[in-house]
This record gives sequence, structure tokens and C-alpha cells, in this order.
Amino acid sequence: MYSWGAQYGKPLWMTETSGYKNDWSGAFDLAKAMYTAIKFGNSSAWLFWSLSTSKLDEYSLMSSAGEKSKRYYVSKNFYRFVRPGAIRVKADAAETDKIYSLAFTHAADKSTTIILVNDNNESRAVQLSGTGLPATFTKYITSVDDNCRDEGLIEAPKALVLKANSVVTLYYK
Repeated sequence: MYSWGAQYGKPLWMTETSGYKNDWSGAFDLAKAMYTAIKFGNSSAWLFWSLSTSKLDEYSLMSSAGEKSKRYYVSKNFYRFVRPGAIRVKADAAETDKIYSLAFTHAADKSTTIILVNDNNESRAVQLSGTGLPATFTKYITSVDDNCRDEGLIEAPKALVLKANSVVTLYYK
């Protein structure tokens, strides 16, 4: 689909997304769909149907009373750290290992964002490497037990353990 608009200089956006179950399974499916659209479809935007509705359901990320879904936190791993103007850069991970990676740089705000999705039922270790990689990142995790939780600073060259079935954002600014 990307090539349909690319020939006219038009970006590909996914808008009005909804229908993901209001549980961890639905949230994790949303994370993998966002990854797929960005990685393989070169999507430059992903928008959920509604930020909030009166009742938390599959059409919103939160209720008007402020109750947040797991989909809200998965989305936050992307939305909060991949800001307008960010450019996707090469990020490699062996997809046969079911670790999915995306990386972005933002020249104007001098930030780097790496998103890692561990689609395994057990924890996995990954090693970050590359030229121009910041020495440290702040780590944020969303999993069945975590809601985009700030885990503090990590050193980039060290091995990083990804919790089973989790979305991890590494952010440097």
C-alpha cells in the first residue's frame, strides 16, 4: 500500500484504528500491528479511533473518567517517544527470534528512540550496537504487569533483558 501513495509523494497513515480487545492480549496485538505498519508499510502515523469515550471499550484508549487501558500504555510507548519530525533509521534484530525493533532519530530535538517488542513467552537478552548510538537510554516497559514504567537509565553497550511479551522503549534526549 505504501507504494500507491509514494509515487505521488503521499505518506501512508493508519487512522481510526480500533477493535483491539481491552486486555493485555489486545494491547500486545496492537503493538505488533503498529510495528508491522511502520516497519513493512512505512507508515508515518498511527492513530487510534478515540482517545476517550464515556466507557472504556475497544474504541478508545481510556475512559472520560481517566481509566487507562493497556492499549493506552502500549500506544504511549510509541506516541510519547516517536514525535513528529522523527526519522526511522535502520534497526536490525533477528525476527526469527521474535524480537521486533524500530529505531528513530529526531534532529531538531536531538533524540534517539528504539522500540523493541519481545514476542516470546520468556525473557530474551539483546545487545545494542551501532555507530552514533548514545551511551545511555532511559528504559520504559509495558507488559502484562507494567504500564509504560520508567526503569531508569541503562547503558547502551550492555546486554538488555526484555521481559516476556513486552514492549520496551529506549529513549535518549
